[in-house]
Order: sequence, then structure tokens, then C-alpha cells
Amino acid sequence: GDDVDQEVHELGRDMAAFYKLLAEILAVPKLNYIFDGLGHLCAAIFIHLSQHMPRLTDAGKKRVCRNIWGVQQRLSQLTGRREAQLERARAFYELLSHDVDRIIALVPETSKQFSSMELSHLIGLSVRSHPLLSTQPGALDSCIQQLNAAIRAAR
Repeated sequence: GDDVDQEVHELGRDMAAFYKLLAEILAVPKLNYIFDGLGHLCAAIFIHLSQHMPRLTDAGKKRVCRNIWGVQQRLSQLTGRREAQLERARAFYELLSHDVDRIIALVPETSKQFSSMELSHLIGLSVRSHPLLSTQPGALDSCIQQLNAAIRAAR
């Protein structure tokens, strides 16, 4: 689709070219082994890059989710599998549709899917993206403390 960023199209083309090249020289199990890890790697990159985003608008959240979906579609076409790890990355960004308190309230469910570090990246981005919280000194620390308490209670 044209609704994904140019970089996603380029990544898709590069992955297809890489796949085609490796398919000529590697046995299928080795080819699968390499491409099995790509969904996990891409998901980890999408999630961990969240800590470096200054803020994310509603349009930005939709754009990230569309781009994750675009990578997932391309990788699925190559591997013939669903690439559930990328669904995990999309779920991460979809959590940003909730306010910080709701994200913390969802920890009993989300802590099964995301690490403490990933959840702290999520809270950080949520606070930085909030028009009011982003300007309040100590708001992030307070939210992280609440998150950590919720994680301890959930485990």
C-alpha cells in the first residue's frame, strides 16, 4: 500500500532481494532460520526506538502502526507465516491510544506480553506525548513509580 512510508517500501524490496539471493545459495532450513528471526528483530527495533521518540501525535501513532503492518505484510509474503512478533510491536503502539493511568491499569495483562523495560519505554513516550504531563516536572518519575508498583503487583 501507498499508506506506508518510503522506507518501509525500501526495506520490503531489500528483504525480497536478500531472500532471493539467499534462496539460491542456502538450503531451505537455513534460509528459514535466518528469516525466522527477522520478525522478532524488526519488532524489537520498533519497540526499542520508542524511547528515542520525543513525542508521538495521534497521526504519528497511526503512521507507526501502518508501517509496522507494512513490514509485517512484506515479511509474511516472504516467509508464508503470520509474523506474530510484529503484531506484538503493533499492540505496543496501540496501547498509546489509552491515557497513562489506563496503560498502568492494564499492566496485569500487558506485563505478560512486554518486559518491564518495554513498558517503561511505553510510559515514557505516553508522558512525553501528553500535552499536560509533558510539561509537569516529576510527572514521568511519578508515572514510572506507579508502573513499577503495578508490575510488582502483577508478578
